[in-house]
Amino acid sequence: MKIGTPNAAKHLSGAAEVVIDTFLKSAGSLTELPPRLEAAEAWLDAHRPKLEIAGARDFADEKVKLLAQLLVLLSDSEPEAKVRLCSRLRKVDRSDLAIQAVRPVANSDRTNVPALTTLGAAYCDMAQYDKAERALRAALKVQPADARARIALSRVLQESGREYEAFDEAKLAFAGETSTYTAHRLLAAAAAIGNAESFDLAVAEVEAAAERREEGKPDVYLLLLAGEALVEQGRANEVVDIIDRIAAVGSPLRGQSAKRFAEMKQAARSATRMTLFDSQGT
Repeated sequence: MKIGTPNAAKHLSGAAEVVIDTFLKSAGSLTELPPRLEAAEAWLDAHRPKLEIAGARDFADEKVKLLAQLLVLLSDSEPEAKVRLCSRLRKVDRSDLAIQAVRPVANSDRTNVPALTTLGAAYCDMAQYDKAERALRAALKVQPADARARIALSRVLQESGREYEAFDEAKLAFAGETSTYTAHRLLAAAAAIGNAESFDLAVAEVEAAAERREEGKPDVYLLLLAGEALVEQGRANEVVDIIDRIAAVGSPLRGQSAKRFAEMKQAARSATRMTLFDSQGT
């Protein structure tokens, strides 16, 4: 494999990811985590030249930043730091330690909505749905309009098999705060129900919200989510209008969003060709 090629960077990044993940997984408790993080930092520092030569500098920078953040947050006793630590630990698949980090904060202050919300989300990660629901309902009792808590509750309800309740919570979250996060949850909850009526309602709500921007131009990110949801449901032939509306905005998507848009267009083209083939065949 040639050094400096995208394949080399991907290969070495993947291998380094496994090693760093092993360090993180080896900690049995929060007190065991700092020395594991320091060992991961030392390993990454020793192998950073190889990663940079292979073209994986961005990966190395990201991991250095992550490990440093975790170490700083572990040393900070402030409640806000414990909430942030919980969020970071969830991202590295250590929701068990995330619970250890934030549970004392949530238990000592039942009005701390961020702590209750991150605790509920971490419990959900661990499939402890009853505990997750209690934490999130406690957060919503304090702050009924908190979108993050309601999004998390919707996810808990969906994963515990209560799809219609999950959809209702997602609708409340989206009505209270229109964002890509609430839109994604609404579309996912609707898809989980498994009937076209609920799904069509969710797509229509997201598309309508995309057109309500004060700037006068539709929100292309909401439209992108609506189109992707249709593609995932095997209805790529229905996204042509959404594609045209995104293209008409005149502000091209960038990065991962541009890649997702290209994939959606490809799915629509393939669906259109298949429909044409089927009609000619009959």
